[in-house]
Amino acid sequence: MQIFVPVFILSSDDPLLKNDRSSEIYHSYKEKHPDSEYLLFTYSDFASSGQSNLAVLENELIDGGLFTSNKVIKIYLKDIDKTAADVLMLLAKYISKQRDDLQIIIDLPRIAASFNKVSAKPFAEESKKNRKADLRVKDAISYLKNQNAVLEIMYPPSLQEMPGWISSRARRLGLYIDPDAAVFLSSAYEGNLTAIDQCLQIVKMTAKTEKITIKDIFTYFSKDSRFSGFELTDAILDGQGLRALNILNSLCSLEGNSLTTNLPLILSRLDNALSALAAAKTQNLRNAGFQEKTAFFAGFGIRLPQSQNAIMKAALQMPDILINYLNKTLACASKAYSSFDNKAAILCLQRMCVAVNDFSVMNLKEL
Repeated sequence: MQIFVPVFILSSDDPLLKNDRSSEIYHSYKEKHPDSEYLLFTYSDFASSGQSNLAVLENELIDGGLFTSNKVIKIYLKDIDKTAADVLMLLAKYISKQRDDLQIIIDLPRIAASFNKVSAKPFAEESKKNRKADLRVKDAISYLKNQNAVLEIMYPPSLQEMPGWISSRARRLGLYIDPDAAVFLSSAYEGNLTAIDQCLQIVKMTAKTEKITIKDIFTYFSKDSRFSGFELTDAILDGQGLRALNILNSLCSLEGNSLTTNLPLILSRLDNALSALAAAKTQNLRNAGFQEKTAFFAGFGIRLPQSQNAIMKAALQMPDILINYLNKTLACASKAYSSFDNKAAILCLQRMCVAVNDFSVMNLKEL
């Protein structure tokens, strides 16, 4: 006979892992109790003028006998603090492994593994409530374990495990992803499981086949607004001065606070690209494999293949004198921006755009 687990405490820094597990628990209980209610409590429901307001939750936990309805109660707690200790102690008081009318799911940030080493023990009323919160929480977990509660501390996949996790996630959606595409996603999103999952969801809706290639992922990225600000950098490094000026002019024509928001991003991306360019000139990336190139550019926060190609092309073809000028002028632009002189910063960027096609600009007097 399967043992009923009345309380699941899910602990992780990654919301996707907790949401997946919470969904599994909820649907499993719902299959057995189709008419069960779903109740949600957040930290703000309990916090009130320095005291934990537990009255509503306590009312839901009280055993109503024959009139009790089945419930799934999900509780979000933001930390191991007094509120968390009060909530868990309240659960320990009312939860019983003999009752299957309540399914409790607790969402916690990641906690130390030591919390899962406590042994089960019978519930005892607290004699002192002014003890440290972590000690009270450990006691509450001990009491809950005595009623078959389970604490699950979940960790995201490591850097080495991430491509495999992405492939497995894709299969859950009915997709088969190329290994190179999985490596690229792992690097591009830097372990953000939620963002990776959203990307796969969108790719599933737009892809023509179940097999996802790196080309499909590149197509998604080219339409993703979070990666759309690299065009200026790519145009400069690719020697397309006129296109770079047009892009810069478009950004400068934006109204409101958009220019103020975009300028630091442009300066930061140019700085990353020029740093990558300097490093690329000392390495032979022409014959490097996909994963090697991805790892190299990841160190500079450069994910898009077109940006990587522009940098490798510049490493081979751009004269050192021009690279030095671009670095020097970018420093002037950054200094102007830090002095709240956006016009001077834009003028520096304009000179960078023109210089890639007209070296005479390098002889202009500095600002």
